[in-house]
Amino acid sequence: ILLVIKYNVLMAAFMVLFCCLAGIFAKKMTYEVSMCFGAVVYVAVYVCLIWFYREPGKYLALISMLSGLGTAFFYISYNSLVNVMIGSFLRKQYVLFQSIISVILGIVLPVISGAVILIAGGRAGYIIVFVACVMMCSLATFLCFMLPKVRGQSRKTYFANVLLKSVTSKKYFLVSSCDLIRGLKEGVLAFLMPVIILKMAGNELSVGLYVSVCAIAGVLGNFLMNKTNITEKLYRPMLLSAIVQSAAALLVVFWLNLFSVFVFGFVTSLFLPQFQTPFNVEYYNVLEEVDTKLSRRILETSCVKEIYSNIGRIVSLLMLSLVVQN
Repeated sequence: ILLVIKYNVLMAAFMVLFCCLAGIFAKKMTYEVSMCFGAVVYVAVYVCLIWFYREPGKYLALISMLSGLGTAFFYISYNSLVNVMIGSFLRKQYVLFQSIISVILGIVLPVISGAVILIAGGRAGYIIVFVACVMMCSLATFLCFMLPKVRGQSRKTYFANVLLKSVTSKKYFLVSSCDLIRGLKEGVLAFLMPVIILKMAGNELSVGLYVSVCAIAGVLGNFLMNKTNITEKLYRPMLLSAIVQSAAALLVVFWLNLFSVFVFGFVTSLFLPQFQTPFNVEYYNVLEEVDTKLSRRILETSCVKEIYSNIGRIVSLLMLSLVVQN
């Protein structure tokens, strides 16, 4: 567990370091070039996992650094590219289509991976999965090269200005603090539940089933959210989501077993969109209210969101490591 915690802490730290660098690179070059670079780095991550599979702990810093670098360069540019290429009229349809594809893959791939590891056994199963990941990341790199060349409206960057605004503006600081708190939650729960299931069930297939259950709940939650009018009183679905997710967490705290963990995963995935979607609407409403220019700094504000959430992940993981050690 400590090794997994260390990996996640280092990856989040490198994400904080590389976010602004990725944004500057994307503005100087084009978004698809930055995405290609991120995909190539992902290939390098899985190649390292295959090459160093006997003693991955010795190369943990390298693997964490590459993971943070690839994630920063790929997703910062991807989010900006979606905002530029997909108009506001089609954005909802695109997000829905993307959610459907993500859920289908989220249901199928974890189960397949878990089954392969279980059948092939131990390290051989992991190597097969990592080789498949190398092939998929290589395909993603090829597809990125086929994207149209798109760059931001200006090559000038405003990271320092946006980051300063997130501290000096009370409203911007409050919504940024919500991202930090979200990171505190995600830092632990994103990997702790699969680790608990692996310890209890003793096989990776159960972890794959857990991820699939969460994916199914996520698509149901997004479907319900799309049917909900969130133009007014945004706090209501957010408050309901927070209460239900807290209750699910208490269930795991006081009654820890496989059933309660699966219930927790299903409930939190189902109600997460009820919080995240209104929060995103409110976030950009605040940016428009604080400074109309901020709402047009899509790449910079995306980087600042990632910085705050990753700082939260680092803090929560460090706290968890103290608990585990003691």
